[in-house]
Amino acid sequence: MKGLSVIGIGTLIITSFLPQAASADSVSDLYFQQVVQRYFELPQNARTFGMAGSSVQTSTDSSSILGNPAGIGFMEGGEVSGSYGHSRISGTEFPKGADVNQTSNAGSAMIAMPIGPRPDATPLYGNFGLAWSQMDAKWNHDSFDTIAETTRVTGNYAYAFSDTFSAGYSITWVDDKFQSREIFDYPMADGLRHSLGGLWRSSPDLAFGSSFFIGDGEHHALYGPGIRESSSTFEAGIDAGMSYQFRPATSLAVGVGYRHLSSDGDVVSSIPANVVGGNENGNLFDARVGLEHQLNHWSVLRAGYRYAGLANYKYNRVELNDLNGSANYNAWTLGAGIIFPVSSAYITSIKLDYGVEYRDISHDEWEHLVTISIPFTVCS
Repeated sequence: MKGLSVIGIGTLIITSFLPQAASADSVSDLYFQQVVQRYFELPQNARTFGMAGSSVQTSTDSSSILGNPAGIGFMEGGEVSGSYGHSRISGTEFPKGADVNQTSNAGSAMIAMPIGPRPDATPLYGNFGLAWSQMDAKWNHDSFDTIAETTRVTGNYAYAFSDTFSAGYSITWVDDKFQSREIFDYPMADGLRHSLGGLWRSSPDLAFGSSFFIGDGEHHALYGPGIRESSSTFEAGIDAGMSYQFRPATSLAVGVGYRHLSSDGDVVSSIPANVVGGNENGNLFDARVGLEHQLNHWSVLRAGYRYAGLANYKYNRVELNDLNGSANYNAWTLGAGIIFPVSSAYITSIKLDYGVEYRDISHDEWEHLVTISIPFTVCS
């Protein structure tokens, strides 16, 4: 109960100083979330998710492959992990006005290992990581039978130049499909995201991390009866965060992020139900804060808050003017972790983490994420 009170009180204090969101209408809310999925965002694991993403930039486990690529540079051993998530997005269909929702299932698998490992020291030649992630989504009750699928494969290398500084680079290949029966088919099979990151430990209790990325690809858009066009998709973003362990068992993390989204397409006019393929641009932002408290040697509690939105998103097509604007929202998260000890020369524990997020957007939305991770050593 003491751990719960620490997290609860801390979260209430922090969120009282943050701005309250003015949510857009449920039509824009739904389609803005679809917009973000067509770009180059990467998933999290349940630990960072339970802290509202506040610890993404300062984490030093396999999740860094998809977060700050510098994080795995401080890993003395290796780790394999897998995640599964389920989410629900709801809103109002454009232009018909019917209530629809999207349910999605997502999974990821990651492995990070040292190159030239040394007992109780950072590796001689750095660390490498590989990750695969997949998202499959289906719209329910919509008029156009809309589906979405995204596959990503990421490679990561990081090197710790000292006990206090690590740098890393990752590259992600993205295959994205977004299709609405008889209206549009909007695949991207050659998207690439490049990320550079740094992580600095100013003391054993305080760390700062930051990463920058650029994503670029081309959607091959097919409309109606054999009309073929293309759309160049671009995203650039920067993310920064810090973490501070202010008590032996309790740490605080904060983070901020900004992305610019841009799509340069050939479509000048179409039917309103076709929401892809033209010129589009906008800005994505978020501010995050989270707490983690270790109750004992085998259990952890987490909580977080996120203020996020898509600002000033604009379509160049007259028939989509009603979708122009912004959608901002609040999100609250909770998480828990269990550590199972293992008697092995190479595996010392198995970790099971869970995170849940509630978003006050459209008709209220939930997302759940579970991760199992197995840290291991390559030095006997």
